[in-house]
Amino acid sequence: MAQKGFTLIETTIAIMVIMIGVVGVYGIIPRVVKMAQMSSDRFIAAQLAKEGVELVRNFRDYYSLSNSVSAWDDLMAFLLPCIGTPGVNLAVSTGGCEIDYNDTTGSLPSTFGASGNSLGLNGSNFYEYDNLVKTSKFKRRIIVNALKPQGADMGSAPADDLLDITVEVTWDINNRLKVFEQLYNWK
Repeated sequence: MAQKGFTLIETTIAIMVIMIGVVGVYGIIPRVVKMAQMSSDRFIAAQLAKEGVELVRNFRDYYSLSNSVSAWDDLMAFLLPCIGTPGVNLAVSTGGCEIDYNDTTGSLPSTFGASGNSLGLNGSNFYEYDNLVKTSKFKRRIIVNALKPQGADMGSAPADDLLDITVEVTWDINNRLKVFEQLYNWK
């Protein structure tokens, strides 16, 4: 006689296989969400670091185009609070400053304090230090050092003809991103 239908054992095994698949998918979802958040944070940190370099570049260009005889010296005086030494992490680094697009050439950048100020979102959803609607988890330190261009002999270029810029962005406890750039006195 031919059987029509499934036995109890076949049905139980089929249900177990489906359950293992469903539980596996639900186990992966939290990891995917966490990785997406980490990726988003890293992207924002990279953009904030890039912005830090651009801020210093904008100030260099502003002073260079000012037609002042002492434009480079004026820039160095403006960046004086940013002079420091990059380290392995923010706790080891010394000096540095905090700059955002609200800073003007008439006011010096804020020095980076013991633990630094968090950037936040303003009403237009731009990151800055003042007029915050929402504080973020990101901190940015800009460290500037004056260097002699590589290969330049001691008499050919002033010691501060090259700016070595390090921008450190940290968030949460152990997340850190560093960007390095060098800017020349092109005038």
